[in-house]
Amino acid sequence: MAKAARATRRPGRPRREPAQPDPDRRAQLCSAALDLFARDGFARVSIKQIAAGAGVDPALIYYYFAGKEDLFAAAVGHAVENGYAMFARLAGDGDDPVMTIAAWLDAQEGPGSTIPKMARLGLDYRRSGAAIPAVDDALRRFYDEERRMLLRAVRTGLARGLFRDVAPGPFARFVSTYLDGVLVRTVILDEDGPAAVDRFRVEVWRRLGLQKPPRRRKFIAD
Repeated sequence: MAKAARATRRPGRPRREPAQPDPDRRAQLCSAALDLFARDGFARVSIKQIAAGAGVDPALIYYYFAGKEDLFAAAVGHAVENGYAMFARLAGDGDDPVMTIAAWLDAQEGPGSTIPKMARLGLDYRRSGAAIPAVDDALRRFYDEERRMLLRAVRTGLARGLFRDVAPGPFARFVSTYLDGVLVRTVILDEDGPAAVDRFRVEVWRRLGLQKPPRRRKFIAD
């Protein structure tokens, strides 16, 4: 029986593994991988480095992920989910179109925001020429949801007479494209991302004709 048990154990799986995968541990590994992939790029990061960053044995990573590509895809998904979770906390019930747009801008620069890291991973991924369906799906999901959210907010604001008459579709593309540009520029030129987003706020509210725009969210470090 002992021989049979050893034969069926997956290579690289730690000897003392949990009966069921721990979602908190998986999230910890995704977070450590996200930080390293965003900083150094997919090609230059090893499983050993990620394990060191997470403070675990490399064998544990292979219990949760099939390999580096699988972990990279999970890290991108982690960034997308956490970015929208921060936005949801800031936006509240989502009924106020002004606060919805303000919350999306705030979420780009809030402490611990994973959206800038997601953008860096996406840029590195596209330049690599790799094709990982799970990564493609996560990136597409991020931009699809961003577009739906912005369209809904602008249309609601127009219906309530809060905004100047703008075309919702082009305006949503304008916001999304500019924010991507800010994030890419901060990577290339090592500029201050929050300052660039702050400058963009002025243009967003000007185009919407908002007389009393909300102030930038003041985040308090834990």
